[in-house]
Amino acid sequence: MHLDYPNFKDLEILEVSCGQGHSLELIERLHGPTKLLVGCDKVVVNSERNIVYGDAINLPFEDDSFDFVVNVEASHLYSDYPKFFQEVARVLKPGGVFCWMDIRYSFEIFPTQFAAEEAGLNLRRWESCNKEVIEGIKKVSKKYDEKLEKAPFYVKIFKNSLRDTYCAPGTEAYERLRTGKKKYLAAMWIKE
Repeated sequence: MHLDYPNFKDLEILEVSCGQGHSLELIERLHGPTKLLVGCDKVVVNSERNIVYGDAINLPFEDDSFDFVVNVEASHLYSDYPKFFQEVARVLKPGGVFCWMDIRYSFEIFPTQFAAEEAGLNLRRWESCNKEVIEGIKKVSKKYDEKLEKAPFYVKIFKNSLRDTYCAPGTEAYERLRTGKKKYLAAMWIKE
């Protein structure tokens, strides 16, 4: 969704809630070197990636620091996602792009869009990805289910909970996505 795709070489990029930095690695592998590529997460493990400890609702970066901010499957877990959108707008340079993917119930869509707009981010694209995500879940779940079957007894005790975590077919989480009760969304905002 980024306007400069696939040429990121002159961009300063931040991924918020980057985990162990696998997305940072993917960006670098698919797009080559960037001017700056940094991740921010509350859990930082030894990594060859440039990952900084920080909270999404209090980002440890200067104002107007980044051309591009990425956030994938995390903001629904934040204690104050409107504050997160404000932080994204603060650290983005004017004209900077914020690409976001996450899940929301239908009734949460307008408040999410409103929070971004209130933060000074202008919506350019908004897409539902449920169909693609469901297809991906079907493929990945088979692999995870096979691993669960081979797991020790004490892991199998949590089988239902684990399957719900990765939204395996037959779980309530999967049905919410399949029926559209819950939306998997992708959006792009620009700080004007």
